[in-house]
Amino acid sequence: MSSLQVVLAVMVPVWTLSVLANLAVARPRLRPVAIGAALAFYGLLALGALTAVAVVMLGAAGANGAPGALALLQRLASAVPVAAACVAVGALAAALSLHPVVRRRAARLLPLDPDAIVDAMALSLALCGLGLGSANIALTSVAFDMLESGRVSVASDVATSLATNVLVILPAALLGVGVFIRRRPLDALRRLGFTRTNWWAVAFAPLVAIAMFMAAILVSVVWTAVDPASAARITRLNEAVMGDFTALGIAGSFLIAGVAALTEETLFRGALQPKLGIVLPTLLFAVMHAQYLFSPATLLIFVLGFALALTRRFSGNIYTPMATHFLYNFIISALAVVMRSLPRP
Repeated sequence: MSSLQVVLAVMVPVWTLSVLANLAVARPRLRPVAIGAALAFYGLLALGALTAVAVVMLGAAGANGAPGALALLQRLASAVPVAAACVAVGALAAALSLHPVVRRRAARLLPLDPDAIVDAMALSLALCGLGLGSANIALTSVAFDMLESGRVSVASDVATSLATNVLVILPAALLGVGVFIRRRPLDALRRLGFTRTNWWAVAFAPLVAIAMFMAAILVSVVWTAVDPASAARITRLNEAVMGDFTALGIAGSFLIAGVAALTEETLFRGALQPKLGIVLPTLLFAVMHAQYLFSPATLLIFVLGFALALTRRFSGNIYTPMATHFLYNFIISALAVVMRSLPRP
C-alpha cells in the first residue's frame, strides 16, 4: 500500500464526518448521527493503535535473526507504543471535545461557536489530527532507519507528494466549509478568505517571506554547527519523503511552491484559523511535516506557520499568507536547484 493510499484511508472518514456535520446544519436530526460516527471513528483509531502495540510486542518477543534486524525491530517496538499513545490521546481529546461542556470551555479560548456542529467537528478533527501527526513523526524516524539500512524500499517522488496535497488537503478544506452542501462554490471561497482585498496588503508578502527565509538560514547554520549529523539526517529524510525536486529545475520549484501554498494555506489559514484561532491550526501545520521529526526544523515550521497565521489575521484575506508561503518555498527550493547545478570541486 502506497503512502497516498494510507493517507486516503484515514482521510475518507474525515471527509465523511465533515459532510455529515455540514448536512446537520440544515437537518438537526443528523447531529447525533455525525457525533456518533465521530465517536465510532475515534474508538476504531484507539483500538487499532492498541492492536498495533500488541502485534509488535509479540513479534519482538519471539524475534531472532541478524543483530542489525533485531536492533531495528527493537526500535520499532519502542516507537510503536509512543505512536499508539499519541493516537489514543488524540482520539480521547477529540471525543471529549464533542461534549457541550468541553466545547463551551474551549470557546472561551477559541473563536468557535460552541453550539455549531461544524465548529465542534472542526475542533474534534483537529485534535485527532494532532494525535495522528505526532504518531506519524514517531514512526517516521524508525521507517527512515529501515530505509537507510536497506531493509525496506520506498518509491518517493515529487508527483506523489503533490498529488497528496491536492487530493487530501484541498478536499478537507472545501468539504469542511460545506461546498455544494450548505454553501455555493463562490460563498465557500469567500469563507476561505478568497475575498476582495486591498492589494497593498499582499505587497507585504515578499518582506515577510524574506524575513522567514533569513530565519531559516539562521536556524540551519546554528543547527549544522551544533549537531551536523542530525541536520544531515533530516536533510536525507526530507529527500526520501519528498523526492529529489531539484531535478525538476526552476519550473519544478515554481510548481511545488505553488501547490503547497495553495493547498496548505486554504486548509490551515483559510478553513481552520477563523474557527480555531492561530495556535491549534499552526500546531497541526507543524506536525503535518513529519519529515522533520521533532527537531529544530519542526520548531522553525511552527514559527513560520505562526507568521503566516498573523499575515492572515492582519490582512483579512488568504492571498497574503498564500503569496508569502509561495515565495518562501520558492526561494528555498530554487536556491537548492541552483546549488545542485554548481560544479563540485
